Amino acid sequence: MYIKGHDVKHRCLPQSNKTRNEVVDRLQFEIRTATCFAMNEEHFEMINLIMDELSQEERKRSFYLCADLNAGTCGEDLREKLESLITRGQVGPLFLLELMCRIRRFDILKKVLGTNRQEAERLIRSGSVVSDYRVLMADMSEDMGKEDLSALIFLLSGILPRGRQETATSFLDVVMELEKMDKVSSENVDLIEQCLQKIHRADLAKRVQWYQRRAQENIKMSVPETGRQYCQEQQNNECLFHPDLLEETFRRLHFMVKQRKWLSVMDTWSFLKKMAKLNREHQEADAFVCCILSRGIGANLLATEDRGPGISLDSVRQLFATDSCPSLGGKPKLFFIQSYIISAPPLRWHRDEDLETDGPAVAVNVELVPEGADVLWSHCCTEARNLESGRHRSVYARALGAALLKGQERRMHMLDVHTEINSVIYDHNQKNREEVYSLSLRHTLRKALFLK
Repeated sequence: MYIKGHDVKHRCLPQSNKTRNEVVDRLQFEIRTATCFAMNEEHFEMINLIMDELSQEERKRSFYLCADLNAGTCGEDLREKLESLITRGQVGPLFLLELMCRIRRFDILKKVLGTNRQEAERLIRSGSVVSDYRVLMADMSEDMGKEDLSALIFLLSGILPRGRQETATSFLDVVMELEKMDKVSSENVDLIEQCLQKIHRADLAKRVQWYQRRAQENIKMSVPETGRQYCQEQQNNECLFHPDLLEETFRRLHFMVKQRKWLSVMDTWSFLKKMAKLNREHQEADAFVCCILSRGIGANLLATEDRGPGISLDSVRQLFATDSCPSLGGKPKLFFIQSYIISAPPLRWHRDEDLETDGPAVAVNVELVPEGADVLWSHCCTEARNLESGRHRSVYARALGAALLKGQERRMHMLDVHTEINSVIYDHNQKNREEVYSLSLRHTLRKALFLK
């Protein structure tokens, strides 16, 4: 699940053939970068103090760990990278704690960040930002000596450019070059594993194998992950999909993200209730987005479980309704839900005359109409048997991510963004009769909603 927040901004957008008064009457929500993460002097000073403590190798390692976080910067300057990430709201200041833990500079935690190793590690367990893949590569670099590095470079002499062979001083240098050449990635570490075996570093090869096994286990439970970043814990009720892809998308849209993976029904419900009580965060935010990826039965979510009553979709909506979560009152609440249906009741189609409605791409197995104002509810369903295919990737997830970014770039109304998603689902269903998706949209938005 993803919780997103931004500063609230109501503004008028000039439109042709509209008078000023008419435009004023059509106030529109526009989500912009959260000022709650605005860079201040304290954060600048904190980064400066950290930079003074780090060696050149530690800076290189830190930059690699956050290299896949898009900060809108070029080059390899760690200071600029960190400042941009925090200023743009893509990570919070707590990211600095994680970074220092990852490079094992626990002294900086106390000296600069005012915390200790135990507290920092507890925070990381509740929500990591750095990907498992990058942590693995960086840790192995620390454990590889010069002799092993020379053997590895010699083994890769037919692949690595000669200039890089001569200048590489660490395993990370080699990995980064292989990544540029598309020989290695979070989804493809076979070459690394083979080379480690050949230079007789079975201990490191086993780490890579463990990483691969966990990725395979995730595939069996859900869909292959993109290998991107963020917590490898679970989020709301999911047991499928590529949550990392969506996380990256929402970070690029300047949202603050909280994610959990592979939770049970009980843990899912507990996490949702916890998110509904973040009053201060809600008050500082402009909007709330919840992404749920889960097995399902009827109108209930089963999370990672095979049976049981599960969590009703209506109870999820009620958690964040104005009466139970007043801090979100008057703010857009967007829900994007992917259900992998184990079994479903007969088709029931309901249309509420008070709501604007987009027709689904195909018949919908479960229909749930949101109550209360300022809600957008996008619900996509497909059969759980599709998860049995190791090559399955959620069409809805990819379409959602792409449409949101396109909508931001082209200043599209949120309903037009969903039309883009609907079009992708329709085209997929026409070509893949064995893996059909159904998609429905219900909303009670009172104002036009744009992403910025």
